[in-house]
Amino acid sequence: MPSPADQKNLLEVLEELLLDPGWSVFKAHADNEWGPRQYRTRVQAALTTDTPEASVIAVECAATEIERLLQWPEEQVNRLRARIASERARQMTTTAGPRA
Repeated sequence: MPSPADQKNLLEVLEELLLDPGWSVFKAHADNEWGPRQYRTRVQAALTTDTPEASVIAVECAATEIERLLQWPEEQVNRLRARIASERARQMTTTAGPRA
């Protein structure tokens, strides 16, 4: 069991997370990917397969999708950073003009 100080720190960190605008963005993405309807559909698909092996595969696929969901924020940050860097480089090239 975490100490009271660790619990207080965890509480503060989690409260800050919930108030952060990034959490809202991630939660909306997660709800879109794994909201109640999508989750129910995937679980039903895993339970209604022809063989136990197919059920295992369906569950493993769901686990992979959850892993992708958790990687989404970092992937988005990397994509956005690359896009911004590319746009900056393009702007620098176009504003520098031709060299003599």
